[in-house]
Amino acid sequence: MKSKTDGVSEVSPGWSWSESGAVARAYQAEARALVGEVIDAIRYFNIDYFSERFRHGEVGPRSVVDDEEWKAPTWRHPACDTIDFAVEVQTASGRCFTVAWESPGEREGLGLRELPARGNAFREDTEVAVWDVTRSNGWRDVASRVVTGVVMRYLPWDTEGALWCDWLSIEFQTQTVEFLLAEGQADKPDTPQPSANNIAVIFGRDALPAWLGSRATSWTRPV
Repeated sequence: MKSKTDGVSEVSPGWSWSESGAVARAYQAEARALVGEVIDAIRYFNIDYFSERFRHGEVGPRSVVDDEEWKAPTWRHPACDTIDFAVEVQTASGRCFTVAWESPGEREGLGLRELPARGNAFREDTEVAVWDVTRSNGWRDVASRVVTGVVMRYLPWDTEGALWCDWLSIEFQTQTVEFLLAEGQADKPDTPQPSANNIAVIFGRDALPAWLGSRATSWTRPV
């Protein structure tokens, strides 16, 4: 069985874990560069669970194009989209942003950076399945629309001033797309479960899990 930590490399300088508020604000500023951009394409990067069946000599990421594979996407869950590695956002102006997680351990977190997924969220030669979801599920409602806001929510990591982010949002005029450090589990169809190395994508704030508690109603609180 493949593990999502196989092939993951910390080639990126980081995603969101911050030793201070100043570093967190720098990450936020980079993420907010997406504001004003028009969404052109969305790609999910998952473990290539069916590589033996659908991979035909490709090295590194493999685009999912077979109709048979699309009948049961590996990221689909009743409560969320659940993604192993990263979500890549391409804009109409040609810019590329990625939502990915920090490797669990001494640091942890979820971030949005102006970087391609390949070579940053995972090594360039990692065998991942690439799903273009631009016109599927909840993304079809925001494709070709302007991003009006990006919010990263930080929590204290320790008593020394370090911070980590486990929830961020991309906002549009009439919709939000929520990203959590969480995953959809087969035996728990009603809500995503917290995870250190998986991304749950949720469309609309009303669908956020109850375990976020009061944070779900205090999302505008600044760092």
